[in-house]
Amino acid sequence: MKAVLNFILIVILACATINCSSQKTRSGHAQYDNGDSVIYNELIALDFETYKGVNVDSFFNNLGRRYSTYITTTLTPGYIDYVIFKFGDNVSIDIAVANLGQTKPLNFGYEFDIKVYKSKKIKWICFRYKGKCIKGCEEIRCE
Repeated sequence: MKAVLNFILIVILACATINCSSQKTRSGHAQYDNGDSVIYNELIALDFETYKGVNVDSFFNNLGRRYSTYITTTLTPGYIDYVIFKFGDNVSIDIAVANLGQTKPLNFGYEFDIKVYKSKKIKWICFRYKGKCIKGCEEIRCE
């Protein structure tokens, strides 16, 4: 009998732990893992609309955080459509600029320079958590 009760207790605790990692907060946003809470809350609090037309570099200066890595994204073969800036494994923001000025496709005379990209004006921003769009999802590419 004691073994059965211990087994039931273990199953209940395991289920509670699994459910906690996928619960949503009262605001409807996915609950974040430890370590992501600060950047998650900072990005939720930002009004992305106020950054349209502002240099990407200014956005990061105002955010006060450095991204860990970035990934260029091409929807049109050879041409950069937007860049995904990652803040660890779970938190990322996609930023598109209004005019990158890319006249030649990648590998045909165009070399991507992140400094040049960050000097361009923001067209839209999308905040993702674990790959799912949390904010700025109005853009078709952020669905």
